[in-house]
Amino acid sequence: MKKNPFLVAGRCYQTWRTLQRYPGVFSLGDASRQLRQVVQPQRFTNWELERFIAQQLEIRNLPDGGHEIEIRRNGLIFYWTGTISSGLASGVLQELDPEHPHYYTSAPVDLTPKSIVLDVGACEGLFALRLTKDRQAGKVHCFEPSARTAALLRRAAEKNGLADQIAVKVCAVGRDSRQVYFTDLATAEANHVVENGGNDTTKIQQISLDDYCQENSIKLKRMDLIKVDAEGADVDVIKGAERSIREGSPQIAVTTYHDPGHAVQLINFLRSIQPNYVLRLKGFTLWNTKDLPRPVLLQAALPENLHSKAPL
Repeated sequence: MKKNPFLVAGRCYQTWRTLQRYPGVFSLGDASRQLRQVVQPQRFTNWELERFIAQQLEIRNLPDGGHEIEIRRNGLIFYWTGTISSGLASGVLQELDPEHPHYYTSAPVDLTPKSIVLDVGACEGLFALRLTKDRQAGKVHCFEPSARTAALLRRAAEKNGLADQIAVKVCAVGRDSRQVYFTDLATAEANHVVENGGNDTTKIQQISLDDYCQENSIKLKRMDLIKVDAEGADVDVIKGAERSIREGSPQIAVTTYHDPGHAVQLINFLRSIQPNYVLRLKGFTLWNTKDLPRPVLLQAALPENLHSKAPL
């Protein structure tokens, strides 16, 4: 993808200005997070990520063709079946760097060792592993539609001694509970729910977060967290948690880069059901130089003065 850095920067500014209709949600500082990687030629970004892999990841090839990967910085071990690429490096970096726009637990999110976390789109499990290892959560419920990826997540939880704190459910998550079609390809991070079945799809169960919480007697509270990276189903996932959000005001961290309209849709929806939320957008990503850049992540939490008044 050939980039004109001045054109890309101008389009980022254009998107940022449009989102100023929501005062205090998308600061210029948050819009500028890692903007260099968005603007610069992709080959420079790839070089940086390849260097990160060489310096920070210990990669052991497994007999089945997969990889056991240890992060040198924190000792976490996870399992990976895809290629060793810049995409892998990006996924690890977003869990190591609090300044990364894709880092889910920066302010206003504030977890405790007793927090319950619903991790939608858990993939290889790095987010759940980080939280439980660092005692930022008491229990993480991971939702992963790929049975193959879910098995690797369970394996990683056991390897890191965290199996008691991580529950893995093999299903998709959406606005309602029903059967859906799902792509289950070699590149786990690209799998997603699709409207119609095909040769590369399988039929799986989808559940809404409201139904899951009801079935498992989970009552989310303000210090709990809903984390969503659902490869385009992000808005539907949040809408499927409407009752839980209305009643308990849990914290939220949801990706907004899969669709150009998701940031605005999520802001409007969350404000309509919980107007007291503090909202924060972070970062930009760029899928195609012809498109406008998209914000990376939206976070929501009650402000501190309400925290002190709300029961744990």
